[in-house]
Amino acid sequence: MSSMTKKVLVFTALAAVMAAFVAGCGQNAVAKVNGRKITRKEYYDALERLPYADQAQGGQTTEAGALVLNRLITEELLLRMADKDKVAPTEDQIKERIAQAMKQPNFAANMKNNGITKEVLKERMRVEQAAFNLQTKGVTVTDDEVKKIYKANLTTAFTIPEQVSLAGIFVPTKAEADKAINLLKQGVEFGTVARTMSKHESAKQDGRLLPLPRGAKGIPTAVQDVLFSTPKGQWTKPMDAGGMWVIFQVIQHMPQKVQKLEDVQSTIRDRMMLQKGMMKNTNLNEELAKFRETAKVDVMIERYKAIINPAKPAPEKAVAPAGKPAK
Repeated sequence: MSSMTKKVLVFTALAAVMAAFVAGCGQNAVAKVNGRKITRKEYYDALERLPYADQAQGGQTTEAGALVLNRLITEELLLRMADKDKVAPTEDQIKERIAQAMKQPNFAANMKNNGITKEVLKERMRVEQAAFNLQTKGVTVTDDEVKKIYKANLTTAFTIPEQVSLAGIFVPTKAEADKAINLLKQGVEFGTVARTMSKHESAKQDGRLLPLPRGAKGIPTAVQDVLFSTPKGQWTKPMDAGGMWVIFQVIQHMPQKVQKLEDVQSTIRDRMMLQKGMMKNTNLNEELAKFRETAKVDVMIERYKAIINPAKPAPEKAVAPAGKPAK
């Protein structure tokens, strides 16, 4: 996805979260302190007024509520502009976009962890598809073009290198590393030792780390050789990582994988269409700004009206030369 499209879509995550709070706003408790409930309405009100530095406005501080409302309005305008240009997302397009997203590693788990429901995901994909359709109006990419890109980038973009899935225990001293090894030898599970002893943020996830690809930069070859040769389920000897001692456990070995054309052709086609669209069509952000100027946007929260719909400066009057009346 192009940086231009990302700029248009950057609001969706925060907007979706806030929309969920709006939908659930009420007297249901979100926490209790000595038996006293903190209601969802109190929580929502605090979120709405939370100071937020808007980088798009040069770091100017505003309420998060104003930012989210403005982005929800922008989202709606984007959908309406797609309707006007007769490129509104179809249900099939949205289903396809969701299907592609679901193929990403840990996607379902990430949705759950971030509180994103299927309904929120569908609306997010609707907005993404609308932006894509607007940016790629009148653009086509043939199957032969897709195959050509696939073959040209097969060994780089579409070949996943050999990887090893790891967990780690990070401790500041050799003595603590030896203690961890003794616990492991006594039969204590690696995840338990990681949770109780590791000083790394991964301790919260039983020491689980991101998969390490063969040839990863920043990891010495000697260390990689040890990790890729350690059998599944086994752990390494403590390694001195410069100020921290690390014990790794190998969770899984994953051989090199070449992605099939049918698995990546949609991604290739989308990228090619966006590239062509950026060359053929006008700037999407500029077009959206023009469309907003013609739209009727009524803001019901009084203190946000001037923020979301700022008054336009009056045109400057021409100054007449001395002795001549101004026109």
